[in-house]
Amino acid sequence: MTHSAQLNGTLIGFKYQADESAFAVAKIKTEDGTHLAVGSVGHAKPGQTVHLSGKWSFHPSFGEQFTVEE
Repeated sequence: MTHSAQLNGTLIGFKYQADESAFAVAKIKTEDGTHLAVGSVGHAKPGQTVHLSGKWSFHPSFGEQFTVEE
């Protein structure tokens, strides 16, 4: 059984944002550092507080990232 994790913080910008969907790679600032969130986060605006559910994974080229499920 896989448990969902939470990522709460401030959206500080995007490394990638799709034109036709909400898919994005976002930089999220939390109390313990800056993290990448990948998934449906393109609707948020820089400076906005986000509360994301998903899971942590490791990408061979991009390192640790949070895959957004909700």
